[in-house]
Amino acid sequence: MNERPNTEQIKTQLAADIVRLIGEQKLTDVQASERLTLSLGEVRRIRSGEVGDFVIDHLISILNRLNQQVTLSVTPAPKTKKDPRPIWERIAEIAAEIPREELEKIPTDLAANHDHYLYGTPKRY
Repeated sequence: MNERPNTEQIKTQLAADIVRLIGEQKLTDVQASERLTLSLGEVRRIRSGEVGDFVIDHLISILNRLNQQVTLSVTPAPKTKKDPRPIWERIAEIAAEIPREELEKIPTDLAANHDHYLYGTPKRY
Protein backbone atom coordinates (compact mmCIF):
# COMPACT_ATOMS: atom_id res chain seq x y z
CA MET A 1 0.00 0.00 0.00
CA ASN A 2 1.31 3.45 -0.86
CA GLU A 3 1.91 5.58 2.20
CA ARG A 4 1.55 9.31 2.02
CA PRO A 5 4.34 11.40 3.48
CA ASN A 6 3.65 12.98 6.84
CA THR A 7 3.23 16.57 5.66
CA GLU A 8 2.83 17.93 9.18
CA GLN A 9 6.21 16.46 10.14
CA ILE A 10 7.78 17.98 7.01
CA LYS A 11 6.26 21.39 7.80
CA THR A 12 7.48 21.20 11.40
CA GLN A 13 11.04 20.41 10.26
CA LEU A 14 11.01 23.24 7.71
CA ALA A 15 9.73 25.67 10.36
CA ALA A 16 12.48 24.56 12.75
CA ASP A 17 15.06 25.24 10.01
CA ILE A 18 13.57 28.70 9.41
CA VAL A 19 13.71 29.52 13.13
CA ARG A 20 17.31 28.25 13.32
CA LEU A 21 18.39 30.44 10.39
CA ILE A 22 16.58 33.50 11.78
CA GLY A 23 18.48 32.92 15.02
CA GLU A 24 21.82 32.42 13.27
CA GLN A 25 21.32 35.65 11.35
CA LYS A 26 20.26 37.39 14.59
CA LEU A 27 17.06 38.76 13.07
CA THR A 28 14.28 40.14 15.24
CA ASP A 29 10.72 39.21 14.33
CA VAL A 30 10.27 42.61 12.68
CA GLN A 31 13.49 42.23 10.65
CA ALA A 32 12.53 38.67 9.66
CA SER A 33 9.08 39.89 8.65
CA GLU A 34 10.55 42.55 6.38
CA ARG A 35 13.27 40.34 4.89
CA LEU A 36 11.00 37.38 4.27
CA THR A 37 8.00 39.47 3.16
CA LEU A 38 5.82 37.86 5.80
CA SER A 39 3.43 39.40 8.26
CA LEU A 40 4.61 39.64 11.83
CA GLY A 41 1.91 37.13 12.76
CA GLU A 42 3.25 34.61 10.23
CA VAL A 43 6.77 34.94 11.65
CA ARG A 44 5.41 34.37 15.16
CA ARG A 45 3.39 31.32 14.04
CA ILE A 46 6.50 29.85 12.42
CA ARG A 47 8.49 30.48 15.61
CA SER A 48 5.82 28.73 17.70
CA GLY A 49 5.58 25.82 15.26
CA GLU A 50 1.98 26.57 14.27
CA VAL A 51 2.50 25.83 10.57
CA GLY A 52 -0.56 23.70 9.81
CA ASP A 53 -2.02 26.25 7.39
CA PHE A 54 1.29 26.87 5.58
CA VAL A 55 2.00 25.10 2.31
CA ILE A 56 5.30 23.20 2.10
CA ASP A 57 6.33 25.12 -1.04
CA HIS A 58 5.83 28.41 0.82
CA LEU A 59 8.03 27.27 3.71
CA ILE A 60 10.72 26.20 1.22
CA SER A 61 10.59 29.60 -0.48
CA ILE A 62 11.05 31.25 2.95
CA LEU A 63 14.14 29.10 3.54
CA ASN A 64 15.48 30.08 0.13
CA ARG A 65 15.00 33.76 1.02
CA LEU A 66 17.22 33.11 4.04
CA ASN A 67 19.93 31.93 1.60
CA GLN A 68 19.39 28.32 2.57
CA GLN A 69 19.33 26.14 -0.53
CA VAL A 70 16.62 23.55 -0.08
CA THR A 71 16.48 20.39 -2.09
CA LEU A 72 13.36 18.32 -1.92
CA SER A 73 13.51 14.72 -3.02
CA VAL A 74 10.61 12.34 -3.24
CA THR A 75 11.17 8.62 -3.15
CA PRO A 76 8.48 6.63 -4.94
CA ALA A 77 6.67 4.07 -2.86
CA PRO A 78 7.58 0.47 -3.59
CA LYS A 79 5.31 -1.22 -6.09
CA THR A 80 2.79 -3.59 -4.67
CA LYS A 81 2.69 -7.15 -5.88
CA LYS A 82 0.06 -7.49 -8.57
CA ASP A 83 -2.48 -10.29 -8.34
CA PRO A 84 -2.03 -12.32 -11.56
CA ARG A 85 -5.55 -13.78 -11.50
CA PRO A 86 -8.23 -12.52 -13.90
CA ILE A 87 -10.52 -9.89 -12.45
CA TRP A 88 -13.59 -12.19 -12.57
CA GLU A 89 -11.83 -14.62 -10.24
CA ARG A 90 -11.00 -11.84 -7.79
CA ILE A 91 -14.60 -10.58 -7.92
CA ALA A 92 -15.91 -14.10 -7.28
CA GLU A 93 -13.64 -14.43 -4.26
CA ILE A 94 -14.88 -11.13 -2.82
CA ALA A 95 -18.51 -12.00 -3.60
CA ALA A 96 -18.15 -15.34 -1.78
CA GLU A 97 -17.54 -13.39 1.44
CA ILE A 98 -20.90 -11.58 1.26
CA PRO A 99 -23.40 -13.04 3.75
CA ARG A 100 -26.49 -14.75 2.25
CA GLU A 101 -28.90 -12.30 3.97
CA GLU A 102 -27.16 -9.37 2.27
CA LEU A 103 -27.29 -11.06 -1.14
CA GLU A 104 -31.05 -11.53 -0.73
CA LYS A 105 -31.45 -7.74 -0.43
CA ILE A 106 -30.08 -7.15 -3.95
CA PRO A 107 -32.84 -6.38 -6.48
CA THR A 108 -33.41 -9.18 -8.98
CA ASP A 109 -34.37 -6.85 -11.84
CA LEU A 110 -30.78 -5.60 -12.18
CA ALA A 111 -30.70 -2.16 -13.84
CA ALA A 112 -34.24 -2.19 -15.24
CA ASN A 113 -35.54 -0.13 -12.31
CA HIS A 114 -32.42 1.77 -11.32
CA ASP A 115 -34.34 5.08 -11.38
CA HIS A 116 -36.73 3.61 -8.83
CA TYR A 117 -33.91 2.55 -6.51
CA LEU A 118 -31.97 5.80 -6.90
CA TYR A 119 -34.70 8.43 -7.18
CA GLY A 120 -37.96 6.75 -6.08
CA THR A 121 -39.70 6.84 -9.49
CA PRO A 122 -42.37 4.18 -10.07
CA LYS A 123 -41.09 0.72 -11.05
CA ARG A 124 -41.38 -0.22 -14.73
CA TYR A 125 -42.64 -3.71 -13.98
